[in-house]
Amino acid sequence: MKTLTQNKQFNIFQILTSILILLWSYTTISKLSNLGRFANEMHNQSFDADFANLLIRAVPFVEICTIILLLFNKSKMFGLACSLILLTVFTIYIILVLFNFYDHVPCSCGGVLRSMTWNTHLWFNLFFIFLNVLALLLGRRMGIQADKEIKI
Repeated sequence: MKTLTQNKQFNIFQILTSILILLWSYTTISKLSNLGRFANEMHNQSFDADFANLLIRAVPFVEICTIILLLFNKSKMFGLACSLILLTVFTIYIILVLFNFYDHVPCSCGGVLRSMTWNTHLWFNLFFIFLNVLALLLGRRMGIQADKEIKI
């Protein structure tokens, strides 16, 4: 029988995972609902055209895969790892932008994220990295493994 603390940990784990599902759902829907704009902005990046074309397809696909992984108990921990990798990659890009690494940087974000400054976007990403790491640590503490179903 689980203790109250274990139930609280599990509930927090589920809430954190749900928040990440909402984040990835929002960003994916924003990109796909205005795919032309997303594609134009990717082509306006400092990337090679072939790499931009790859990213136009790959980013929404990987985000959708991450959402699916986060939805199912057996894949939740793997989904959290994928989410953390995505957040880290996007955060590194933001840091490079802030350090003027690129010649020009149109934001290819959608919705509310488009209106953020790069500094605000960095703090936004760092907050979600924190939530993601917390979920991973809680999952590990509860003994959740990537190939085992979560038991309540």
